[in-house]
Amino acid sequence: MLALLRSFGRGLFGSRLGMTITLVAALVGTTTIGFAAATSIGVIYACVNNSSGTVKIVGAADTCPTNWTALSWNQQGATGASGATGPTGPAGPAGAQGPIGATGAQGDKGDTGATGATGPTGPNGDTGATGPQGPGGLSGYEEVIHQVFVLPGAFATVSVMCSAGKRVLGGGYDIETPDDLKVFSSEPALNGNIINNGWSVIVKNTSSANIRQVTVSAVCA
Repeated sequence: MLALLRSFGRGLFGSRLGMTITLVAALVGTTTIGFAAATSIGVIYACVNNSSGTVKIVGAADTCPTNWTALSWNQQGATGASGATGPTGPAGPAGAQGPIGATGAQGDKGDTGATGATGPTGPNGDTGATGPQGPGGLSGYEEVIHQVFVLPGAFATVSVMCSAGKRVLGGGYDIETPDDLKVFSSEPALNGNIINNGWSVIVKNTSSANIRQVTVSAVCA
């Protein structure tokens, strides 16, 4: 056996190729040269002489001397691949009926059901009491208009006033030639003061030769 290991060591270190499978095959099944003392959790430790190829089995804690190389390998090979699954066996006979099991836990609350159809219309209720009279509404609607002619290059404030006792609801203007007349304001104001009974428009005639017409209107009630 030792001669075999020495021969293996010389071949191994002469070729510098792998050695684990060959070395394990040479040692499987043997009970000599102190294997039990040289294994630790299924691992075998050895020293191989670099010159002669001599193999010496050592303990896990031993150190190989100079010119010797340490080796180790598993005492047992890796697990092989699983075999193919066998065919399914025939079904066995039906067993006897078992006892009734315990009542299971209460299940979760179910989802809310869909909305039901609308029911028939109920009978009309009694007529309610008459409410108090509301405030008076607008009356006496009117539209008032004032038209002026603006000289070339001149400014003009064109105002229109509601009839006595009435309030302005809105107003506006109409100009003859938009290219010549520039509008600066259109509001319920007079001489810079806000009023509630008239409408004013401030314009300038930018033409240097033509008189232009401006019409201001107000809605009052």
